[in-house]
Amino acid sequence: MRSQHCRVSRSEVWLGVVLGALVILAGCIPGGLPSRKSDRIGATEPSAGGNRLIATGPRITPRSVAFLDAENVRGSIRLTVDRTMARATVTPQVRWPEGLSNAERKAALDALRPTARVEVEGNRMVLRVRARTEVLPAGAHLDLSVRMPSCGGAIIRNAGGIVELVGVGGEILIVSGGELGEGGDIRIRTDSVVRGPVDISTSDGDVYLFMPGASAGTIELSTAQGDVEFQAIDGRVSASRPEPQRWTGVLNGGQSDIAIRTLRGNVVVRVHDRTWELPGEFSWAEAADRPF
Repeated sequence: MRSQHCRVSRSEVWLGVVLGALVILAGCIPGGLPSRKSDRIGATEPSAGGNRLIATGPRITPRSVAFLDAENVRGSIRLTVDRTMARATVTPQVRWPEGLSNAERKAALDALRPTARVEVEGNRMVLRVRARTEVLPAGAHLDLSVRMPSCGGAIIRNAGGIVELVGVGGEILIVSGGELGEGGDIRIRTDSVVRGPVDISTSDGDVYLFMPGASAGTIELSTAQGDVEFQAIDGRVSASRPEPQRWTGVLNGGQSDIAIRTLRGNVVVRVHDRTWELPGEFSWAEAADRPF
């Protein structure tokens, strides 16, 4: 058991400028113009260069109640929340085994058919990301890089790679490995408040959760083979109960469950408003090992 710590121009000129801008935007934005001008402030319109897919369907904005539903049973899933974006994008990248011809690779890519579509469910917008990974040859893996203007929750199912979420808050459900295959590391860091429910499990890998001090929940961390570490410098922790390879407690009196499980790996949870602020490129291992 590792340590636990609780603690203005003429109107005609302006009309011409506005009409010109509308024509340009209508040609650049799939699905038409944004619903509100304010949604475009500071936004960067994505281009469909290379392998990048621009999400079809309604447009997610930085103020949307948005959700990610992604599945990849042959590799990794990485999500980054970027509020300067005008639309969500997905970039698929295949890691090929040695000895595969260009013709074989092209045939697999044509059959892979990755999709990224936004659908409205109730009061939220859901970005669904799918790919026909069963068409990939043996030894090939698919890595999915998702970027969204906002994300208030996620459902992730994967195997054979890591899951990395940066900036997501709210409800989080992740299943890595298990019946799907080999699991991997799960890494989450955010300055958005996490209040659950959160249910994270991996069959093989470490789990990192770095969240701000206003987060809340009834927490249970466990591992079958590894160490568990919970540290809080911000927020109020009560009912702390450390046990070998398990830690339970209540953060800020929260009622929703925050459960993290790994069979083979470590669990590291940090509750700190500046846990992820590191000089230079972010390192998960460095952040996990750095003392407050």
